Amino acid sequence: MSSIRSFTALASGAAEAAKAHLTMVTYNLLAPKCATSGMHSNCPPQFLDIAYRGPRIIQELLGFGADILCLQEAIYYGRAVRPSDFIKGPEEGIALVYRSGRLTRVASTPVRLGDLVDRSLTGRFWDRVRDLQDGAIWSLLHDNQAR
Repeated sequence: MSSIRSFTALASGAAEAAKAHLTMVTYNLLAPKCATSGMHSNCPPQFLDIAYRGPRIIQELLGFGADILCLQEAIYYGRAVRPSDFIKGPEEGIALVYRSGRLTRVASTPVRLGDLVDRSLTGRFWDRVRDLQDGAIWSLLHDNQAR
């Protein structure tokens, strides 16, 4: 499979300088149930099929070479990463994947955002926020290359 996107090579010497920095990518993978819901009718159906998209998404993510991947709608892609590198969020739709050769997990906590809303706040808006299943992963990672 050829590269889906083209990437610009770093100038000579820039690769060594880049190693001093962490790279992070956030990516919405578009869950299969969302891809086939009819919201993407402008795209031919064969390109929305998980059998077509899955390998290309993995290739795209690997192509970034990121130290940290923050993934949304990730439930269908967790098998592609080693369990020690994968932190599942409060909903099966989010995940934090990190390069274990570079980073060590010190602590992580999946959080459902609705649980953070103070019960003293009332009204339809706050009730709706409390009912949301959206979440986040709060994680502390140690950079093994830090001085």
